[in-house]
Amino acid sequence: MKAEQEDVPVIASGRRVGRSLGLGPMERSRSLSARAADRIVDRILELDLRPGDRLPSERVLCLEMDSSRTVIREAVKSLIGRGIVQARHGQGLFVAAPSGSATRASVNLLLNGDVELRYDKVRVIRDLLEVDAAGRAATNASAEDIEAMERALALQARATAQHDVDGAAHADVEFHLALARATQNELFPFLLDAMGDVMLAIRITTMQVPGDFEEGIESHSRIVAAVRARDPVRARKAMRTHLVHSERAMSTAGESSDPVRDRDPETDTGPGAEEPGVDPEVPTG
Repeated sequence: MKAEQEDVPVIASGRRVGRSLGLGPMERSRSLSARAADRIVDRILELDLRPGDRLPSERVLCLEMDSSRTVIREAVKSLIGRGIVQARHGQGLFVAAPSGSATRASVNLLLNGDVELRYDKVRVIRDLLEVDAAGRAATNASAEDIEAMERALALQARATAQHDVDGAAHADVEFHLALARATQNELFPFLLDAMGDVMLAIRITTMQVPGDFEEGIESHSRIVAAVRARDPVRARKAMRTHLVHSERAMSTAGESSDPVRDRDPETDTGPGAEEPGVDPEVPTG
């Protein structure tokens, strides 16, 4: 026990970092490298390690889990690929800061295939996330958040005037991310960013529909105006209308064999819709 304590230094912040995670030998059941990766993640969570905290060396992990260097190296490689662990040249292994890139890659693989299939899945999640996000943004947005939304809208308008589909699509996605950040809840932009590549592909597809360029500008303008006015009910309604129009554009562009129902933004009772006459409370968290 004494040797183990001596092998755990204290960093400048005062947090103890592991040259030992207190791991025991692994059970010989599933893939050893996968099992090792799971054990390391479990201990990171149990010890409440934070981004930037240093992890044990591969040599120490081998000793703790009574495993070969090859198994541990593969486990660490997997964790690096998943964005959980970061390897710094000449310094060692560290807990990585959260990043949407690894999650985005996983979502892309999950939804790999026909763009219509991807849209059908993403649409449901966007209905749940973005209508609520619009209301929260109207309550919580800072002046800087609103400026970021307006910058994205200006870029979208400029690209639209130049008939630049790629530029308009990127600005469109950035607008939605700026709105998500304005909620002051970091999970909204993290989850939305995870779908960013798929959303971009979908947006490029829908922009082939006549009038979609202009509709996007008008919808985003209404959303920004509602957020600026600190009107969460109006912001949610504007976002819900925007998503319904996007759904119709995707149906037109894709000529899906499962056509989109004629949803009326005024009476839509799908995700994010309010009951008539009810002004739902928007939490500030």
